Amino acid sequence: MQADVLGLTFLAILAVFALLAFLISRVEGLAMFAPRSSRRIAAPVGAFCTDRGRLANGQCPLSGSAEQAANCPLWRFVDADQPTTLHGNPFERLRAT
Repeated sequence: MQADVLGLTFLAILAVFALLAFLISRVEGLAMFAPRSSRRIAAPVGAFCTDRGRLANGQCPLSGSAEQAANCPLWRFVDADQPTTLHGNPFERLRAT
């Protein structure tokens, strides 16, 4: 009986921790499994540009052609290798003047 209560208490504590971690990550805008730079999303961008991002007629909606465009905005974002984490105050632009 006492082991059941102890197990239930442990599960309750674990559930509260998971809920608070989720809420804090959402409020603070944290992405726990996000890539650190835009270069790390090359594989999903490649899959989007070759398969899933095509229109019904096989054309790319960004370039308007069937070929992969060298100046595609997605590839320029990947090649820029910018950090994906935001630093600073997210409310900076909302300050009263």
